[in-house]
Amino acid sequence: MCLGETFPIGRFFGHPWAGRFFAWGGLGVDFLVPVLLLCRRTRWAGVGVSASFHLLNSLIFNIGVFPWLMLGATTIFFDPAWPRRVFRLPGGDGDGEAAFPVPRLIAGLLALHFTIQAMMPLRHWLYPGDVAWTEEGHRFSWRMKLRDKEAGGYFRVTDPATGERWRVEVSEYITPAQARAMWPRPDMVLQLAHEIARREKERLGYSVEVRAVVRASLNHGDTYLLINPEVDLAAELRTLWPAEWILHQDEQFDQ
Repeated sequence: MCLGETFPIGRFFGHPWAGRFFAWGGLGVDFLVPVLLLCRRTRWAGVGVSASFHLLNSLIFNIGVFPWLMLGATTIFFDPAWPRRVFRLPGGDGDGEAAFPVPRLIAGLLALHFTIQAMMPLRHWLYPGDVAWTEEGHRFSWRMKLRDKEAGGYFRVTDPATGERWRVEVSEYITPAQARAMWPRPDMVLQLAHEIARREKERLGYSVEVRAVVRASLNHGDTYLLINPEVDLAAELRTLWPAEWILHQDEQFDQ
C-alpha cells in the first residue's frame, strides 16, 4: 500500500515543490524551535511545533526510535524540578536548583563527554574520500537521509595452497535483511569476511583467503566497485585508520 493511501497528504509528496517545502521547512523548524523552547512564555508553543515535526517524521520516514527519543529530550528545556512535582518525588527544594554542588570530577567528566559528542560528528573529515561512499566516519555523525546507497555482491574463497576458488552464499551466514544492511557498509563486509574465514578454517583445517566483489550505487548513480576484489579481507584488521581496501569511485579495477 502506497503512502498516499495510508497518509492523507501522501499524494502531494511527488510534486517538485514538496522537496523544497520540507527542506526549507525543516531548516526553519531547526532554527525556530530552540528559540521557542528557551523562552518560558513560548515554551509550550515550541513543544507543539517540535512534537508535530517529530511525529510527522515518524509517519513519513523509517528512522526508528529517533523521533521518540527527540520528543523525550525536549523535556530538558523544562524546569529541572518538574519530575519531582509531577511524580511527587522527595528531595530538593523544588525551585529547580541543585541541592548540592557538582564535584569537580563529575564536572570534568561531563565536559569531556560533551567535547567528545561535539567532535564525533566531525571526524569523517579526517578520512579521505566521500564519507557517503566509504562510510568511514559516517556513524554517529548526524548524516541521516543525506544519501541513498544500494549495493550487492558475493564472497570468493581461495585455497592459498592449490589456488582453488569457490563462492560462498551469504544466506548461510546472515538473513536477507542483514545482507541488505551489510553490502553498502565496507566494515560490515569485513566482519563477515572474517567470520567466513573462521568457519572455513574450522571446516578445512587450514586458513583460506576471502575476497569480496561488491558493487554499489550512490544516489541512484552509476555502479562502481566498493571494495578492492584483489585484497584478502581475512588478512585485514578492522581499525580506526583509513582502509586502503575501500575503493573510491575514481579508483576502479577491471573486473
